[in-house]
Amino acid sequence: MKNLYNNISRGRPKGRSNLYEDPLKSIVPIAVKHNLDPKQLVRAFVEAWKNSDSKYGSLKISCRMTNEESAIFLVTEGPEVISQFPIHLEALKSPEFFKNIIQQIQIPKPRQTKESKQRKISELRV
Repeated sequence: MKNLYNNISRGRPKGRSNLYEDPLKSIVPIAVKHNLDPKQLVRAFVEAWKNSDSKYGSLKISCRMTNEESAIFLVTEGPEVISQFPIHLEALKSPEFFKNIIQQIQIPKPRQTKESKQRKISELRV
């Protein structure tokens, strides 16, 4: 049978991905969106891993499942699900290193609201 994908892998990448940067790509935008300190949010994930639940700001972090390699976390705000993703246990066991890497992650700028993009009537040309 002919390979339709030309040797392009689908799904999760093979091998071990970077243990520390992958979850931070999820944690940092959540912190920015909810005006939280990413380092404190990492602390909340470690606390949830140890105690099954934790809160930081308006967010609740629940450790839903753990296995030999990782723990799966659910982040909610009230009844609304914000995100769910795994974090490798090695990253959770060394949170100080985890927090230091946050400084290397590019923090996205907050989105502008629609109001700031719209012009005022006095600015319109005739």
